[in-house]
Amino acid sequence: MNDVEPFQWLKHTLEVIPDYPVNQLDKLLPRK
Repeated sequence: MNDVEPFQWLKHTLEVIPDYPVNQLDKLLPRK
């Protein structure tokens, strides 16, 4: 998956999303 470890990405995303600005959520998506 684009050199992204799915479990680690999901874990990190779920940890930071409560404090993340809504207008920057796209930055949490994995990149190519």
